[in-house]
Amino acid sequence: MQRQFLAILLPAIFIAFGLVARAQDWQRENDPPLLPLTPEEQRLDPRKIIAEQPDFVADQEGGYSAHRHGIRLQRRVAKLGNRFAVIDGFWTTVTDLGKSVLSMNGNEREYEFLTIGNFEDRILEACDFRELLSLPKATFSIRGRRVMYGSSCLEIEVSNIFEEDAGRKLWLLSDPQAQNLIIAFRSFNEHNVTQLHLSNISFKPPKELFEIPPGYSEIEKFEWKRVKSARVFFGNTLNKDAFVFQNQAGVLFVKVFESYPWTYLVFPESEKETRVDAPAFGQTVVTASGDLLSNTDDVGFSKELFTLGNEDINDEVPQSDSPSTAKKSDGPKPRGGIQNGKRWVEFPSLDYRTNRTIIRIEWDEAAIK
Repeated sequence: MQRQFLAILLPAIFIAFGLVARAQDWQRENDPPLLPLTPEEQRLDPRKIIAEQPDFVADQEGGYSAHRHGIRLQRRVAKLGNRFAVIDGFWTTVTDLGKSVLSMNGNEREYEFLTIGNFEDRILEACDFRELLSLPKATFSIRGRRVMYGSSCLEIEVSNIFEEDAGRKLWLLSDPQAQNLIIAFRSFNEHNVTQLHLSNISFKPPKELFEIPPGYSEIEKFEWKRVKSARVFFGNTLNKDAFVFQNQAGVLFVKVFESYPWTYLVFPESEKETRVDAPAFGQTVVTASGDLLSNTDDVGFSKELFTLGNEDINDEVPQSDSPSTAKKSDGPKPRGGIQNGKRWVEFPSLDYRTNRTIIRIEWDEAAIK
């Protein structure tokens, strides 16, 4: 089942290249002026506005632009109590404040439960800004009024959000005429900009958006156990950050930190024949606790991983345009064997064209049996 989970974590619509170059400047020439607050508005608590967001359902258009590139997305979003739903094509993602994520595929009539461990991904995935209130160092202030999207909105600035990204700020536009609903926001640092806004707003969200429909089944999980004996060499250097997992059929799932943390599927079909597919998966990969592989820094210490989908990985056939097929001529043919009681495989790195590097994996074949 093909899926790029992070694609629905970034609200996206193409943004003009100049916005990135001037991301540090909220007051652009084409923005309406910032108007002063009334004495009553100056006494408003921005944290309370965020905490007491109303239930709603609306269309959402958003944008993400980084390094002069942008992507586009239009979707439907809704809030009901502590739950926030994003409907993006066949996928519906439901977050529950501080809890796991329910993801449903209307095309396959399947569902899965995940954990989005990265705080910034959770904010961008659902735009549930109540998450901001849990940050101990975040500061909130109402800068003034700005007339945008047909409303005279309160502009809330949020700073000191991420310690590792001190320059990032958020601006939220709260509409007093729409129960203080945050109808738009911008998030930026010197490298990228994210922005979105709501339209076609209703304050009566259907509860069905947040529930698993009748007839849906949980997506099947396929287990991969960590091969503790495995050693991965990148060229002649032991890659200490790499990790290896193996399924019951003997297929290896390998992650190697090169110019990019590439993933590989290694099929040691016999001592004389080895097949390598890369990048490894079209499916979602999670830990036992439901954390997404891409959001888990210490996954190498996990005892097992799971792929989610309605097909076993052994039944997958590489696509004709996949990197594994496109780059077969970039290096020597994968090979493997047994040496000193251990299995080994060697294959060219995905970066072989630039670094001429061979990856070698050695492991105890009986590791998971």
